[in-house]
Amino acid sequence: MTLRLQLEQMTEAMPLSQHSHQIEVLRTEFGHTINIVDSEIPVDTYTCAVHSFGLIDDPTYVGVASHGLGNTFAGADFIYFLLSQNLILETSPESVAANDFIFYFDGDKFMHVGKILGGGRILSKWGSGLLYDHSIWEVPSGYGQTIRCFEGLDSDRGVDLFITYAESRGFQFHA
Repeated sequence: MTLRLQLEQMTEAMPLSQHSHQIEVLRTEFGHTINIVDSEIPVDTYTCAVHSFGLIDDPTYVGVASHGLGNTFAGADFIYFLLSQNLILETSPESVAANDFIFYFDGDKFMHVGKILGGGRILSKWGSGLLYDHSIWEVPSGYGQTIRCFEGLDSDRGVDLFITYAESRGFQFHA
């Protein structure tokens, strides 16, 4: 079984409390370079997109995401909105810089986003799991086989894009 399949099983089936140990078991078996990154915010309170777009503790984001049934949040629909409206600029994987985004797709289906750290390293939050520093393909197999890269944004721009998305879903913001 490949590293990516093992990571998929870990993130899908193992309790979060076992992920740290399993990463070390897999390091022995596969020699991977995945490192767990401490998160100041509890990892069960955010997704990969919330982390990558700098929305974790933004009061506007938290207010919208926790409003009503919580159906408006930075997930796949948010990413599809950004892509369909050309609100983020695609760049080639060969010309990425630190703080750019890497999106993972299974066919045309968005699966995951991380932030480029530089030197071939990515920072990303895996599903209901932990925050990791990893190489491009040291991710669960369910994230697909295709990557696309996009220019990074500062967190203020990430919030602005989320507000634009939320407004498209009927939220009204008052100055």
